[in-house]
Amino acid sequence: MAKTNIPSGVRPGLGQVAQLSIAQVDEGFLPLIEKSNDVSIQIGDKAFEFDARLAHIAQAINESKYILDLKDDWDDDGASSTDLKTYLKAVNFLVRYSKIILEKYLQIIDAPLIDIMRDGSVSILGETDNATFLIIFKKKDTEYSYFYGEEKRDKIPFNYAIKNEDDVNEITALWMSQNLK
Repeated sequence: MAKTNIPSGVRPGLGQVAQLSIAQVDEGFLPLIEKSNDVSIQIGDKAFEFDARLAHIAQAINESKYILDLKDDWDDDGASSTDLKTYLKAVNFLVRYSKIILEKYLQIIDAPLIDIMRDGSVSILGETDNATFLIIFKKKDTEYSYFYGEEKRDKIPFNYAIKNEDDVNEITALWMSQNLK
C-alpha cells in the first residue's frame, strides 16, 4: 500500500509518523488503543492537535480553509462571505466531537465536508452507509448551531440545537459514534 503525504498545513509532530494514508488509519495501521498526538493544523493564531488516527479530520479541515478567502458575492449571485469566528465554531465542533468519540467510544468517524452557505454560515455535512447529518453554524453571533441527522435504515430524523460551547453533548456524540463510521 502506498503512503501519501500529510496535506500542506497539516504537520507531523517531532519524531512522529511523517507519512500516513487514510487507508492505513482505516486498516488499523495505528491501533485503536494506541494514542499518538502527531498531527496539528493551524488556523489563524489557533492550533489544533490531533491523534494520528484522526489525520483525515485534519485533512478535511485543511481542505476547507479556502472558504475563509471567499469574498461577498463569491457565487456571482450575492452570497455572503463567512468570517473566522463562524468558521472556528465549525472547526471547534468537529475537533471536539471527533476526539471525544475516539476517546470515549473507541470509534473513528468519517471525515465530513466543511462548506460555506449562501448566507455566510458554515456547514458540516457527512454521509455514511448508515446515516446523513448536517450541522449549520450561523454567521450571526448565536448561542446555538443546528444539527440534523437521519439514519438511512429507519428514515427517522434527529434534529435539535446544540450550544456553541466547549462541552460535548453526549447524545450527539453517541449518535455520531454509532452512525458516522
